[in-house]
Amino acid sequence: MKGMELLKTLCMAFGPSGCEDNVAALIREQIFPFADEITTDRLGSLLVLYKGTGETKENTRVPRRLMLAAHMDEVGFMIRSADDKGYLYPARMSVGEGRMLTGRSVTVGNENGQADGFIGAVPAHKSGGSTDFGALYIDIGAKNRAEAEKYASKGDFGVFRTEFEVLGESDPLWKGKAIDDRLGCAVLCDVLASLAESGYRPSFDTWFCFTRREEIAVMKMVGATNGFIRLPFVVQGFILGMIGAGIAFGLEWWGYNSLIARLATVDTLGLFNF
Repeated sequence: MKGMELLKTLCMAFGPSGCEDNVAALIREQIFPFADEITTDRLGSLLVLYKGTGETKENTRVPRRLMLAAHMDEVGFMIRSADDKGYLYPARMSVGEGRMLTGRSVTVGNENGQADGFIGAVPAHKSGGSTDFGALYIDIGAKNRAEAEKYASKGDFGVFRTEFEVLGESDPLWKGKAIDDRLGCAVLCDVLASLAESGYRPSFDTWFCFTRREEIAVMKMVGATNGFIRLPFVVQGFILGMIGAGIAFGLEWWGYNSLIARLATVDTLGLFNF
């Protein structure tokens, strides 16, 4: 696949932040014939190497490697619960205000299966006028909690359901979901294929990186190497560990001093008088 066909296939794939496996599988299949090496990092991002010649010219500065990156995930939300009527309730993940979502068609589920539905909202006179996430629900046609949880349960995901269309003829426009950044992914796939088919090899290695979880604000600040991925969690763990140790030490110190103070007021020798 190339061009518009590839873009449509990628855009229609189910792949919210944290659930990008289907998109990664499509991209891996597409780039496999052209890659010199395919690896994944600890987050599951797809790292594809196109090797260079390693040659350098005199008096020129050639980079050791070049990285081209696009993220695979799309804007979405999580499922936080289901009720006895079969409604699912969303939790904010990478979606903006809830008032923009009422009436939208959605797809919910995970990598292994999805179901279609739409977003409804508690009437304004019953929700105090709020249309934030707490007033939203998702109807997938389920009759009860057990039926709803066959399709999506707590911790599963949801995305907007929008058909991919080309509008106009002379200067066409594209309409669809996840164009940010499946368009970037399609471009990287086409660039890699064009390089391989032409036989051209730059002097430096080129890494095509298809990254995950960009739509989650904190994750876009994490680097592409395993060291950068581990470091924030190591620092967080160290800080939480120190806070926990400090609290435990403080409680122990307080208990010790309180006990010593109490014992100082008691005639301990009198305890041994019979």
